[in-house]
Amino acid sequence: MLPAFPPELLRGARNCVIHYGGVKKGDQVVIVSELGSYIDPVVVQAQATVCQEVGAEVQVLWTKRLTDSWWEELSPIVRAAVGAADVVLQNSQSIGKTHLLDMMLNKKVRRIRNYATDVILLCSEWANFPVEVQDLVEIKVNTRLREAKAYRITTPAGTDINGEIARTIRPWRKDIKRSKGMNVSFPPSVFRAME
Repeated sequence: MLPAFPPELLRGARNCVIHYGGVKKGDQVVIVSELGSYIDPVVVQAQATVCQEVGAEVQVLWTKRLTDSWWEELSPIVRAAVGAADVVLQNSQSIGKTHLLDMMLNKKVRRIRNYATDVILLCSEWANFPVEVQDLVEIKVNTRLREAKAYRITTPAGTDINGEIARTIRPWRKDIKRSKGMNVSFPPSVFRAME
């Protein structure tokens, strides 16, 4: 029998895992959480439950905290688990893209980076913000930025800044919205069009 969760917690977990992360039936999902960081086990259980609801195969892995952050190597066990997955749901503070980038690009492992690691945040309006609205805003803004060649910012106080808009250089950023993409941050935040 699956555990009972407050409805708003499950809504946030479904938004993260399904609506935003795109986890679907048959996906191999590894939920990676760091020991020594504040990650509520109830959040991890809710995420695993939602994965099971959609028919994904889910494994939960707790790993040591990386004290040197981006520069410390991941354990071979963690890399093997992530490399065998379709999706890694990352509840951690220190594991950065550099540790997973080769797997994201070469093995097409999708990453959902979850910042709503406590019950209050996962139940919040931020975590329950409709993905369709976020997608619509991102599609409009990112399409406009992609088609733009230059920018100019002026203010009544006399600020006048201008320059050229750089083209996207990151290989996992091929789409114009984050939801269901290769590298998803949850809850939605800054527009990723800015390099």
